[in-house]
Amino acid sequence: MSDSSGQEAENQYDAGIKEVKNILFSLDATPDEKDAARRALDKLTALRLRVVIGRIEDRTKLLAGLIENLNRVIDSVQVTSPLKAVADRLTGIVGRSTTLLTSINTDFLGKGESTTPSG
Repeated sequence: MSDSSGQEAENQYDAGIKEVKNILFSLDATPDEKDAARRALDKLTALRLRVVIGRIEDRTKLLAGLIENLNRVIDSVQVTSPLKAVADRLTGIVGRSTTLLTSINTDFLGKGESTTPSG
């Protein structure tokens, strides 16, 4: 799915939620219509949360895999190797990725501890 189709899906979801809320808060809606709207809103909200959490978990996996694999490359480069500068840059990427991973875990998943793989 391209970014534009992903954004369009988000737009359609938001439009649907807006219309469900219009029914829920309508003075003209019957109790049955409001109940159906309330159930739909609950289910759609839960679905949205699962999608968001899934995206966060995917980013977490991506960063953890990146850190793990870059650490392997860094460990393979000898201190006197001509690739030492590359290893140093990779170490910086690992550090920033570790910080980002910790931030994702803390901010979105409520995990205070780091889940980063060691190198």
